[in-house]
This record gives sequence, structure tokens and C-alpha cells, in this order.
Amino acid sequence: MQLDFSALMSQKTLTCPCRMQVTANLMQDMAQQLLFFNTKVRILAQKRLRDRLKIYLQTLTPDEKGCYSLPYTRTELADFLCVDRSALSRELCRMRDERILDFSGAKIHLLDPTFLYGWN
Repeated sequence: MQLDFSALMSQKTLTCPCRMQVTANLMQDMAQQLLFFNTKVRILAQKRLRDRLKIYLQTLTPDEKGCYSLPYTRTELADFLCVDRSALSRELCRMRDERILDFSGAKIHLLDPTFLYGWN
């Protein structure tokens, strides 16, 4: 879908509060979409699944206990990361065995906080 942004950026728009709000909403939505696609490109540029998971977890906000609530099911997360669900489950189990994280359902508890920001 293409919009004619010249109408939104005209002098008349700057004096109309409704048009200003529409313009602000459109710009905010576009900024959110750009951030999402930038993150998606950063994730997909990684060859290793563990690195993809690391970048994905960096985008989430942990709760006060350091737990991350995944907004996706395991299948949806695998689709988002462009990997097989079985490969995702296998990597999560490896990371659990290495005491990097623990998980239960849609909750992931990071046991090693250096994992997200350290080098592998």
C-alpha cells in the first residue's frame, strides 16, 4: 500500500490537530515496523541457532526475577527464527544442560546473564 505523504505534510496539516495526530500515528507505526524488520534481519543474519536465540532474547524485557515470557509458542518461535521446531527444542535443551537457561512452557529463566552480552 502506498500513501501520498505530501498531503500529510502540507501546511494545512500542521494547523489541523486531527491530521497531526494521524501523521504522528503513521510515523510511530512505521518506526515500530522498521525496528521489527531490523531485528528480524539481525536475527536471520546469524548462522547459528544459538546466536539467533541470543539476539531474540535481547529484544525481550525480563520480569523482576529475570524470566522472559515468550509471546510465541515453540512452533511460532521456530517459524520466526526460520528453523525447525525440533532443532529449536534440541538447542534449548542443550542450553538447559549447559546451565545457560531453564525453561518451562513459554517462560525462559536466564541462569547465565553473561550469555546475552558475552562472546561465545
